[in-house]
Amino acid sequence: MVVQKLRADALRIAKVDSPVLITGETGTGKDLFARFIYENSKRCNMPLRIVNCASISPELFEAEFFGYEKGAFTGANRSHKGHFMLANKGTLILDEIAEIEPRFQAKLLRAIENKELFPIGSEKILRVDVRIIALTNRDLEKEIKAGSFRNDLFYRLNTFQLHLPPLSDRREDSPHIAAYLFNQLLASGAYPDLRPVTFHEMAALGLLPLPGNVRDIQSIAHRLLLNYPAKSLQEQLDELVESVCKSENSLHSGRETLQCYLQRMEREKILSVLKSRNNNITHTAKELGLSRQALQHRIKKICKPLDQD
Repeated sequence: MVVQKLRADALRIAKVDSPVLITGETGTGKDLFARFIYENSKRCNMPLRIVNCASISPELFEAEFFGYEKGAFTGANRSHKGHFMLANKGTLILDEIAEIEPRFQAKLLRAIENKELFPIGSEKILRVDVRIIALTNRDLEKEIKAGSFRNDLFYRLNTFQLHLPPLSDRREDSPHIAAYLFNQLLASGAYPDLRPVTFHEMAALGLLPLPGNVRDIQSIAHRLLLNYPAKSLQEQLDELVESVCKSENSLHSGRETLQCYLQRMEREKILSVLKSRNNNITHTAKELGLSRQALQHRIKKICKPLDQD
């Protein structure tokens, strides 16, 4: 199985401090493998900082990554540690690394290579010791040819690389990933009567297309638990597979797709409990194992006419 080889490679990579580049389509589980590497590294008890590079505006890049001193610019009423210093002695995960503009990639490379940085407004060099794990769904070699990603930064990050194929190319991995995600949810203690599941019990998921990759499995896990214990996990899985396998690739035929089926499951469960609790949000949220805010968000997202989905 691909996932076993990836796991073995990740364990090997975790033992060293060199940068890691994890590539793959959106939803293939890059963040899960990044956390797995961190948790199995010698830095596992040190800070972990996760940064979505796409969310940082160019104007704030240096302040966010390298920090600034009090008075460095208008509004800087106090000093601020950047992501590198906050992750010092630990690990910095750079999600969507390809979204950083080329003009800032050189500064990022310098911080990674020299292990030093200048906060804005400071004349002192700060030494940092940070392990870098970079994630991207882009083909960085194509980005280099297009001039949107620096060749030297790519080779620095690419000391070790993990490429995660889509689940459509490795359906046999789906049950193993599902069991891992289910058991992570169960570890929260929200379902004390449920024992950890095995990949054998999740075998049916290997029959599904899962175009959203790991994110589809995460969605299935949450929604199956939402409907438990009214229906057992196995009963729900059987219904899911039966419904989806009949309608695979049927988006234009009017039949039900995986996402629509999951939304319908969740909608029916929420409406049923709401009705039984006389539309009391607090009591409904407690029965479903959700916070009041989370339930209100789901109601807004799910409980609308299905033809609007």
